[in-house]
Amino acid sequence: MSYNPYEPNHDPYRQPQPQFPPEPYSPGVAPPYPPQTPSPYPAQSFPPPPPTYQAPPPHYGQYPGFHGHYRPHAAYGYQQPMLLPTSGWATAALVLGIVGILTGWCLAGIPSLAAIITGHIGLAETNTGTRGGRGLAVAGLILGYLAVIPGAALFFLTVVGSLTGAGS
Repeated sequence: MSYNPYEPNHDPYRQPQPQFPPEPYSPGVAPPYPPQTPSPYPAQSFPPPPPTYQAPPPHYGQYPGFHGHYRPHAAYGYQQPMLLPTSGWATAALVLGIVGILTGWCLAGIPSLAAIITGHIGLAETNTGTRGGRGLAVAGLILGYLAVIPGAALFFLTVVGSLTGAGS
């Protein structure tokens, strides 16, 4: 093989490939693989293949109680949960609680007090199971109390401090 660096497919790392077709087998040369020895196990017999598919008879009888349409049973499968209408009191409690937290005592705490009142009404309405929105009522109550309790404590401390004359 001559070396020509300008040859288009020149690869200096290429290994030389054997020449094909290989030399023919000559009877005086040993074969390239060892002779097979007989197996010590008996020959295996395989079961016959299954019969081919036969088409069903053209008409089957109908099941008892089957009237030609599918009627799902109520106990099987996924059932859509029954959605309850949301309580308006619970929604009002959440809205008033958010307004009360955002405005603080700029509105004299009226939205927070209203959130507490409507939250308790909404909680009572959702306890009966006829209305949904219990989480809304609880959230409105929490927001209402978060705004009222610090304000009431500050008011109480101011009144008590002024009556005792602690500042003079």
